[in-house]
Amino acid sequence: AKTDPLTGVANRLAFMQTLDDLWNKRKKFFVTFIDLDNLKYRNDHYGHAEGDRYIRYACNFISLHGLQDDKLYRLGGDEFVLISFQGTLDELDQRLETIRNKFISTHQYNSDLIDSFSYGSVLMNSSESKTPSDLLGEADQKMYLYKAAVKAAAREAYMSSNLNSKGISLS
Repeated sequence: AKTDPLTGVANRLAFMQTLDDLWNKRKKFFVTFIDLDNLKYRNDHYGHAEGDRYIRYACNFISLHGLQDDKLYRLGGDEFVLISFQGTLDELDQRLETIRNKFISTHQYNSDLIDSFSYGSVLMNSSESKTPSDLLGEADQKMYLYKAAVKAAAREAYMSSNLNSKGISLS
């Protein structure tokens, strides 16, 4: 009941129970929301079986490249959450960026898509005045801001490349 059948990692129920347990024990830890990029496009253009393969591959990749104490949970669809106990928030973000860059460079699936994910992390600290729900909302917001920034950078790079190929300078 606590395992996601597609990926074999813990599911939303397991995450919520772990979150409650850690919060009630007044532990400090990090929560990262992770969202796979381009899953809808994959499902729409290559079918849901391909989307499921991508979800399993990404889940395995992130799990294998994380720290031993990190715990990955699948909330549903292409949404995951990672609980981590080590380092600082900046160190966690640096680790995730390294994992993301490795994931991009490995590129296992369809050549017209980049294998990628977006993420947002927060420190969960029960001694603060914020609730777990508030903090999870912050992590989710950070993840969507990251996703928007990546899309904007990709659009800018595409436009720049397109204009340059036509001999138009942006300077």
